[in-house]
Amino acid sequence: MNKRTIIGGIAAALVAMAGTAFAQHSASTTAYATSEVLYPFTLSANSATINFGNIIPPSSQDGITGTVIVDMSSNIYYQYSDMDPGQHNRGTVGAASFATTGEGGYSYTVSAPSIVSYSTNPAWGSMTLSFPTSPHLTYPTSSLGLSNSGPYLGYGGFNIGGMLTVPQGQTLGAYSATVSVTAQYP
Repeated sequence: MNKRTIIGGIAAALVAMAGTAFAQHSASTTAYATSEVLYPFTLSANSATINFGNIIPPSSQDGITGTVIVDMSSNIYYQYSDMDPGQHNRGTVGAASFATTGEGGYSYTVSAPSIVSYSTNPAWGSMTLSFPTSPHLTYPTSSLGLSNSGPYLGYGGFNIGGMLTVPQGQTLGAYSATVSVTAQYP
């Protein structure tokens, strides 16, 4: 071997190594973006009044307070039988009814406040309105579904009742309260 061949071989090896000695400093690929535009969720009242009807306050034999519950199916339950004015004197009894619309096949949840003051106008007295889940369910506690399946408008609905706590000697009169009900996509 001659000197030229050795130097040429070394030069060729250095050129080959120089090409692999430097690491690649960038790379690129493609990413995709997707989204789905849904029907907006709406809530409207069919009959937005929880009606407890006519109630007789608990007697001194019953206890300090008594409760009246209207469940989601508009059934009424009196803690003490003497609070019930009788079927023909009860007046209107029923749960509030709401309608929902949104993306078909999607679910939604409902929430109600824990306690609301239920009072007369003028303020002669007040009672407590609450929304328990036991012993009688007064509002939906699990997700509800909208009819149809997307991409079509879905329909749903639910009822809300409540529990009214009535003290002994409650002032006679008409009582009312404003209740904030929320339904939304989870």
